[in-house]
Amino acid sequence: MDVSNNKEYQKDESDPLVDEDRPVDADGQPPLITLPLPVPVPPECFFGSSRPRETLLALPLAQQHHWQRLLTSFQAYGRHSEGNRVDVLDDGDQVLQAMLEAICAARTRVWLESYIFDGSKLAERFVDALVDAAHRGCDTLLLIDYVGAFSIKSRWIDRMRKAGVAVIVFNPALPGLDGSKSIGPLSYRDHRKILIADTTAFCGSINISDDAGGPLLGNSRFYDVHMRLRGPCVAHLADVLRDSLAEAFRDVWRPPIDVPEEYEDGVYVQVLESNIRQGRRQIMDALSKATRQAQQSIELTTSYFYPPGVLRRALVSASRRGIPISILLSGNSDLLGDVMGSTHLVKKFLRVPGNQTRVHFLMPQHMHAKHTVVDGVWSCVGSFNWDRYSARRNLEVAVSIFDGQVASQLSALHHRKAHNEKECYEMTWERWQRQSPLKKLICWFAYCCVRLTGKNVSDGLSNTRQKALVRRALIHTYLDERAAKNLATGMMWGIQ
Repeated sequence: MDVSNNKEYQKDESDPLVDEDRPVDADGQPPLITLPLPVPVPPECFFGSSRPRETLLALPLAQQHHWQRLLTSFQAYGRHSEGNRVDVLDDGDQVLQAMLEAICAARTRVWLESYIFDGSKLAERFVDALVDAAHRGCDTLLLIDYVGAFSIKSRWIDRMRKAGVAVIVFNPALPGLDGSKSIGPLSYRDHRKILIADTTAFCGSINISDDAGGPLLGNSRFYDVHMRLRGPCVAHLADVLRDSLAEAFRDVWRPPIDVPEEYEDGVYVQVLESNIRQGRRQIMDALSKATRQAQQSIELTTSYFYPPGVLRRALVSASRRGIPISILLSGNSDLLGDVMGSTHLVKKFLRVPGNQTRVHFLMPQHMHAKHTVVDGVWSCVGSFNWDRYSARRNLEVAVSIFDGQVASQLSALHHRKAHNEKECYEMTWERWQRQSPLKKLICWFAYCCVRLTGKNVSDGLSNTRQKALVRRALIHTYLDERAAKNLATGMMWGIQ
């Protein structure tokens, strides 16, 4: 490397800081200095609280540094906090009853956001609870999607508004309908599911619907997984709901809530969101990076399995590296052609040479849960489906949790369903090959139809930004996977 014309390397005799005895090379220049590689923060100092620290230290040393790097990169995707309490709930009756109890116990605020709010007796119980909360003086708000809540009874809305409940309908078909404003094409939906009741929050896949309830409150048609959260993350979830309010373009606004206190033995939680109009795709970014860089295992539970290219390539990449992958899908979907289309798609993963991918379809119920567990320590739960609608159109929300115990609970729920031969069947490469040509053709046609409806050209949303984000994601992936090599070679200044 020639530095003879570089003033930075020239010796300045008038500089009092120049040491005459400082060693020089043959050209009379100071020797090149090789800086050491940055030393990572010791694992025991990465977290401030004990429980996430124990989860990290329980991993082998190489994985400790791996997850330190991943979690550090994830911090750009959303607000994160320690000291949270998290409860995993998978029974429809249990979840809905817990939500009703939280509403009834609230004294300050009740903010409810739901994609589906139907006209069932279960939904009426929520209407009663919201009206009672407003009568108690709580700041009460209900944000529902126009399409998902199409069957809600208008007299319920009138009753809630008379009681002081702020009822907002997201993106109605016509501007001015019900006092709401249209903000985009009809395919742009609010798919988030959030309840804020004072210092308690709920987030996951469950809707206010007869299908979501169990034998006591509904018809048990859907299987859902929901999270009950307490701690600082409640304020972060409230901010996502406030974002939905802003997207609804109504004259309804709420200030940020006070951040609840941390629990001494709480867990690390990060709140992720997806807002296509604002260019925020934090959920997909976190899922794709965690999947692509998985080292031990991936357990994916989702409905409507039509992942966009970024997520599909991440799964294929993990499969080619021999990472054990377990995928649990719906074999009794509420959408015509969904199961057949998903069956056609999963063969792309099953035919990867040397793969350890297993795919199961749940039969008695519609698999409506949406959660992912990576390496037995990181999990993501929310409203985000691994499909093009969640990735390209809907408002979505999810919580990611770095905790071995929570990941173990979600993993147990996944395998309890997947390995129950009375409820699930496994789709293997051999089973797919045994399908008749006619059935394969029908599956292919169903897949093409769903894929076509998921393209941006069919909904009026611009695809330019999507292409830019894909290019950026590919660049980030390249840098993440080759960061160590690039850094090491970049520090070798004397090599041309």
